[in-house]
Amino acid sequence: NTTNMEQQHLDIVRAYYRAALAGADWSEPLTLLGDATGARACLVVTHNFRTGVSRIEHASGLEASHIAAFNAAGAPASVWFRDQRHFQIAPSVVSGRDLLTVADLVDSPLYQFWLKPLGLLDHAFIVLQRRRDAMRVLQLGREERNGPFAEADLALLRRLAADLHHATLTGQDLKRQIASSETLTTAMKSMPVGVVIVNAEGAALAANDVAQSVIDAGEGIQVTANGLSIDSNSRRTKLRDLVAQVTAPGRTAAERTQLIAVSRHSGGRPLALLLMAAGASETDSELTPEAPAAILYVGDPDRVMVFDNARIAKLYGLSRAESRVAALLASGYRLEQAADMLGVAYETVRKHLKQIFSKTGTYRQAELVRILVTGPASLAV
Repeated sequence: NTTNMEQQHLDIVRAYYRAALAGADWSEPLTLLGDATGARACLVVTHNFRTGVSRIEHASGLEASHIAAFNAAGAPASVWFRDQRHFQIAPSVVSGRDLLTVADLVDSPLYQFWLKPLGLLDHAFIVLQRRRDAMRVLQLGREERNGPFAEADLALLRRLAADLHHATLTGQDLKRQIASSETLTTAMKSMPVGVVIVNAEGAALAANDVAQSVIDAGEGIQVTANGLSIDSNSRRTKLRDLVAQVTAPGRTAAERTQLIAVSRHSGGRPLALLLMAAGASETDSELTPEAPAAILYVGDPDRVMVFDNARIAKLYGLSRAESRVAALLASGYRLEQAADMLGVAYETVRKHLKQIFSKTGTYRQAELVRILVTGPASLAV
């Protein structure tokens, strides 16, 4: 009846969304879909029309060896995908019998080496996603003894197509966002300057190693129950209050940043901070604790930068000895200190420095240091 059909539709869509968005077990939605249409096997397949390569991403009703055989063959599904005009629109439903005759399918290598051993013949497809030469389809196969898909089965697939298409795109968007977030986190961690992402309450959502070491030291920046606080102008200020200032409505570009000198309890050189409003809207920041509200950059003048000697040598064509000298100079050591640390004569270090100048196109030590500090040799990767 209608109520059962609606419930069946909802169950399939819900399970598909769980799989697409949360990475849940794909066997649930595919098994439900197979049960609803009498399909023995249900697969999520990608195909590239330019290369002719098909690949099973997820499946129910197949053994792992069947999936491996399909993927290893390179392009076994091309028997259906020879004419991409049938698969231009997403979402849409295509019957295998509209693509080629049963006789042509039975004569194909795909049938002989893959479909026949599985007892599969008739297929139907939902085009879930199409972009340029690539597509993603939901492929359903019925056992040969059960005959073709009935019109009622194809009608169910047409009703499901839009929902499954939307779930597929939403899942892809989520994967892209996760990948972008992970990439940005990796980039942030490699920065030689401290970086802290904070919310509207001034709590740290993420911090790279440089910033975390400053926070852990508790000198100038402290973690409290109400978020981070900083010591500026001989008084402690909640970071939340500073975030509110740079994110307030109507702020100019200049007013959306704030520079802060932070004193250390140990009497070392002050930390140099730059607080900058993030791109999130004020409403997002207020209603979503996980929303980034601002970025706090932390400059620690007492931090000794560590350079990869091998990377310097490869980037600038230096010898091993020259790269060691260059790394020490970029880390803030003087020539005589570098000589002591390397256990060589001062004149030897000077000779290395002349070669370094020649190979890097520099003429002064300050210029050399600037090139090394601002280049990829300074990244913690």
